[in-house]
Amino acid sequence: MEVTFVVKSEEDKRDFAERLAQFFEKKTIRVKVEEVSDSVADQQHLLRRMEALRLITEQVPVMLSPDTDINDLIDDINDNPL
Repeated sequence: MEVTFVVKSEEDKRDFAERLAQFFEKKTIRVKVEEVSDSVADQQHLLRRMEALRLITEQVPVMLSPDTDINDLIDDINDNPL
């Protein structure tokens, strides 16, 4: 099993060690420390925003009349990108 914890350097390290001990109780673990660049944090923020947008757009009902040609709609979207 692999788990990723993101810990800021100013956080209490004892709390982090306790969380590790509880999560992997009675198991041998390997700890790998890696510096996180700002671009990774930006990517995570962007991913959260994209997920929120996906959740919003999934809830939008779309009603099409039976005589609507879906291919025309697709062509129109492809011809007029946002």
